[in-house]
Amino acid sequence: MRWGVTCEDYLREGGVQDKVKVIPTNVLNKDGHRRGASYKEWVKEYEGSGLELLTPSEYTERYSAFTDIVGNIKAHEIARMFVVDIPAQVEGAWNQQYAWYEEMHDLEMRCELDIRGCDWVIDVKTCQDNTERGFMRSVIDYGYDLQAYVYLSNFTDHRFAWVAIKSSPPYSVECYTASESLLELGRQKFEAYARHYRECRETKSWRSATHNQLITVDAPEWAYNRFYEEQY
Repeated sequence: MRWGVTCEDYLREGGVQDKVKVIPTNVLNKDGHRRGASYKEWVKEYEGSGLELLTPSEYTERYSAFTDIVGNIKAHEIARMFVVDIPAQVEGAWNQQYAWYEEMHDLEMRCELDIRGCDWVIDVKTCQDNTERGFMRSVIDYGYDLQAYVYLSNFTDHRFAWVAIKSSPPYSVECYTASESLLELGRQKFEAYARHYRECRETKSWRSATHNQLITVDAPEWAYNRFYEEQY
């Protein structure tokens, strides 16, 4: 999660030049450490600056991936439009916060959009697998379909898209949009969850879907396989 947040911060701010200062190699000691008279003299200039001081190797280790991501986004025509061009054209396109009242279910709704502009709502996601099949698994597992429906219920004249960034080399980038059938699935989920939430709120009884049931649990197949491998 933290890596994904840092990635989004990097994309939104166009880098980390306002947060990070790379320490020149000539003020580090022969082992590349923050020691010696040269470093002590140099660092005085940045005391109280709020900047994070990193050696060249530390900077490369932490941020080289994001440099690659930016390059991949700029090389992808649609991703570049979503992440670079729209924020350049629309002031304050990143991280817009909204609140509205959903009358049918008596809900106070809130959201924060990654990017909104030019009739698009865009969500930037980092993921282990950004292939179509892999990302769809994430959509279902993490409720991105529900998220897309809820966002578009407040922005009915917009379309929804994800920019899916692979979180390991080569940090490839793919773009996906929500189909009508996927949004319909999100709507059905929202209706079911909202009804359940309202019922719990009114009755002050917070019940799970398996309330009043005795559930038998069994070891999954991989548990048996692991045991047999350890024994034999």
